[in-house]
Amino acid sequence: TPSPHATAPTQSYIDVRFAGSAADLHSITFRNYYTASVSILFAARPAKTGPEVAPACGADVVDGQRTPREVVWQTLVPHLQLMADLHSEDDAQAEHCIDAASFPASFDPRRLSQLRICLSQPSPLWRTHTLHGLRFFGRRCPLTARPAPFSEKGLLAARISVLAAEVEALAAGAVQVRPTLDEVLPARRDLEHVSP
Repeated sequence: TPSPHATAPTQSYIDVRFAGSAADLHSITFRNYYTASVSILFAARPAKTGPEVAPACGADVVDGQRTPREVVWQTLVPHLQLMADLHSEDDAQAEHCIDAASFPASFDPRRLSQLRICLSQPSPLWRTHTLHGLRFFGRRCPLTARPAPFSEKGLLAARISVLAAEVEALAAGAVQVRPTLDEVLPARRDLEHVSP
């Protein structure tokens, strides 16, 4: 439902840090909450340099002490549209799965240290937007039915399907109401013919 106190379009982000030496990311699942689109960036742990592993991402070793360093973000998923129509709530809370097939070939899931999920909602109709139930998997997407990419034809077919189901439900309701109407209508007709 559109907010009565609609605000300007907003962008926000969710940072995810992976502990341990190997995240091995192959899929991400979540339930959308009014986010129009996302872009995903990643930061990688440095590659092995000889027999030792380089310091953890985000730090350099100087005189035996770790010092913070700027995180270098790279694009994992450049732009993923989550809502077919950013002003309509039809699919605003749909489940989504981003599979490794969407990641660039150069991405090494074993070196992943951080993700930054950039959320965008240009429509002023929605007060808040986010992602719920973020889950990260080291295997293919566990959702049984992944949403297909949006297309005008696909969206139209989905809306026609919903409309057809609603018409069927109305027809079934009419069949159930019909006997009651048949009982009530003759009695009303009799009353209409009686003069005061």
